Amino acid sequence: MPSKCATFAGAAMLRFTRLDNCCRPSYGECGSVVTDGVISMTISSEVEDGDTNTVTKINGKACATSKTDDVFQYATVEIEFCVLDPDVVTMMNANWPKVYDAFGNVVGFDVTSELGGANFALEVWPQYAQSDDTDACSGEEAGEGGQGYLLFPCLSGGAPDDIEINGEDNTSFTFSGNTKASTGGWASGPYQVQLDENGVPGGLVTPVPAGAHYRVMTAIDVAPPEPPEECGCEELIRPTPPPAELQVTGVAGENPRQSVRIRPNNHGFGAVIINWGDNTPETNANDGIWTTHKYAADGDYTITVRDAQTPGVVTSLQVTVPLGPDEPQLTLTADDPDDRMAVTAQIVMPAHAPKKGTIAWGDGTPQEEFEAAEDGTINLVHTYARPNIYTVTVQRTDVTTFRARAAVTVPVAEPPTATVATAALVATMTIDNHGNGPTTIAWGDGKTSDGPDQGTAEHTYTEAGTYQARVTSKVNPASGVNVEVTVTA
Repeated sequence: MPSKCATFAGAAMLRFTRLDNCCRPSYGECGSVVTDGVISMTISSEVEDGDTNTVTKINGKACATSKTDDVFQYATVEIEFCVLDPDVVTMMNANWPKVYDAFGNVVGFDVTSELGGANFALEVWPQYAQSDDTDACSGEEAGEGGQGYLLFPCLSGGAPDDIEINGEDNTSFTFSGNTKASTGGWASGPYQVQLDENGVPGGLVTPVPAGAHYRVMTAIDVAPPEPPEECGCEELIRPTPPPAELQVTGVAGENPRQSVRIRPNNHGFGAVIINWGDNTPETNANDGIWTTHKYAADGDYTITVRDAQTPGVVTSLQVTVPLGPDEPQLTLTADDPDDRMAVTAQIVMPAHAPKKGTIAWGDGTPQEEFEAAEDGTINLVHTYARPNIYTVTVQRTDVTTFRARAAVTVPVAEPPTATVATAALVATMTIDNHGNGPTTIAWGDGKTSDGPDQGTAEHTYTEAGTYQARVTSKVNPASGVNVEVTVTA
């Protein structure tokens, strides 16, 4: 998809939102203020210079000089108001008391020596200039168009700067605040600012990640809010959240794996209720925090997670206890006898995890995203350009620390040949690996054994049946052959 460019001239509207200590929207009374009473806004970056290191020769001349990267610390947002709204000021600085008249109206604030005391978010809608270079209003998906979007998901400080009173111009008031690195608490936000793929207004399509200080968007497809007829704050109504997204793992080192860990992503909307499906008490879990539950018995369980404030918003998943491995399972094969540079990655994603993942083939080509079938399996083929030893990495997209790696030497050597003879429950495998070294035999019943380069290996099954065995070269497991084994009692 092409990028959308824009040329801006001024801003249409600003909206302030009260946040809690974790930079999440604070729902309830006086949670939001919309205003267009602003003359100007300035964003200044505070950057720490990187260190310069110079190595000096014995003769005193410079041998080499290097400099570490500069580090962005925070940004200062300075706003000059022509319309002074006490609710805006006290939202920026919660330590300043509001001043009321006899009828309960907010008519001012007291400036004290204490600054900060609360976090707030700021949204700004820059207007498009009349320019031939502005294309953000074009296309069927442009929506209501006509403006860009700046978001500061977590600001604090609210320090007063200049108050200018003179006889010629209107009085102006200037305040500033500093950005904080986002906690991820804003997520998609509590407002309708973008259209989804169905053209329905909703929150940000791409949630604000943790660590972001502010976001700049050249196009936003929902018009900014209109300012109220009278100044002052409005109630911030909690929207209905989408179903929570779940990260699921077991407990490292536990055997058997009877415990399930869940980290709910409730998109910044707060706590969820987890029903573990085993008639034990439900768990009240915080948004973004890991919660662990240990099952008393093996079996299949349906876990349901519902929003604590809107119980009708539910998501569910099924887990099988003992839990399988958290990492993807990766097997490399070379299935094309005519192209030994082509390698197939046979991937099995964990049953309790999303089916999306990424694969890096280890040769500098771009990382690929994939989505496995419902049973978690997918086969991906890659053709290498040069002979070498490569490490293939597959990882989950929800918890990227869970990954699988396997090495492959290309071109892949000719696979071993293998035949099997059986007598009752005993199978004898005859192997020829063409001088490429020892082999490994997976007998298809969960058991493996070492095999020869040339010779035989014997295995006794515990039950009659047909098994899919595989013989692979130990030094290059991608070189292998499948053998069907049928044994009788």
